[in-house]
Amino acid sequence: MINLKDLAEQFEMVPEPQCFWFDRQTEEVIFINTMDPEEEDEELLNAVEEDSERYIALPSQFEIHEWQMMADFVDEIDDDSLQDRFSFAIHGRGAFRNFERLTYETDMEQAWYAFKREAYKEKARQWCEDNDIAYSE
Repeated sequence: MINLKDLAEQFEMVPEPQCFWFDRQTEEVIFINTMDPEEEDEELLNAVEEDSERYIALPSQFEIHEWQMMADFVDEIDDDSLQDRFSFAIHGRGAFRNFERLTYETDMEQAWYAFKREAYKEKARQWCEDNDIAYSE
């Protein structure tokens, strides 16, 4: 049984598609260096390709969609003026950088990080349910 908090932290670390897999047999997340694989990485990659029932790819950053997390956070801001500033920050060039900077300028960084942790945890929960993986809170 996998812990949702631990899995959510793994979701945040996924640098590119197809680097992290969940092993149903060991109930562990494994990393395979697909950019510069060593011999053991290649062996594990072959095992992953041969047994799609045992190994399940963790979602990519594209599937996680952190920009949508930012937009959802903005929607929950009660102060209309502050909400407008954040809404402007997440659109256009440099959206992630602008958003992060604004969280610090407005002392909202703790609220954002708490929101983001919960959003990743919910993504992990949904992923487990979609893949029929037992999890614990």
